[in-house]
Amino acid sequence: PASEQLLLHGADVLFDCDKWIGCLPACGAGTSGGNIENGTAYGAEEDHTWTMELALLRIDPTRAQQIEELRIGRALLIGASVDVQDDCAAVVAALESDGLALAHASETIRANPRVVLRAVARDWRALQFASPALLYNRSFMMKAVEIDWRSIRYAAPALRSDVDFAIAGVRQSVHALEFLKSGEKQFVLKVAAAHGGVLQHASKNLRADADIVLAAVCQDGAALQHASAVRRADRKIVL
Repeated sequence: PASEQLLLHGADVLFDCDKWIGCLPACGAGTSGGNIENGTAYGAEEDHTWTMELALLRIDPTRAQQIEELRIGRALLIGASVDVQDDCAAVVAALESDGLALAHASETIRANPRVVLRAVARDWRALQFASPALLYNRSFMMKAVEIDWRSIRYAAPALRSDVDFAIAGVRQSVHALEFLKSGEKQFVLKVAAAHGGVLQHASKNLRADADIVLAAVCQDGAALQHASAVRRADRKIVL
């Protein structure tokens, strides 16, 4: 039965295999998709093809039952044995019913970006239990923010000071500015120029700043409603 099977690429357990294969190689653009035959994944990208060796592993029926119970919430990861908490398939199953179950996974699992992103998709607050190294990883955090903009709350301070990262966040929701440098002029100025709606969540002083209000309004005229009364009456901005 499928519940007793795992698909592996090296030591990495594959989940949602069809979607995963569809992003190869290296999740690059131009890939035409792929298929699996006799343990080998095949695909094509422009003028060349790629292959990837896969292995299908049959797991112990008892472990398969444990995994199923975790998946439906009948068993909890917090009370599981150490080897279950270090089992990628078991942890992913537990995440289906509770994203915060990541807190009880092993350190190794909590450093696995694919597993952590699955947890974030279930509950963004699971990111607080991720390996600190992931919170400093720009590429990983960009993906987390794409899943749920509130993930930006757990980004490392250096990332929350990064303008491009901030813009990616506010494009998901202008509320993201609340977790960023909403009171720092040059930072907000650059973000507002890319997404005027953030003016709504800028500090009171910055909503009265002519440069920031002008940048925001030029990008999005509707941002004017969030400016101070003085700036809403400023002919240089209104006209």
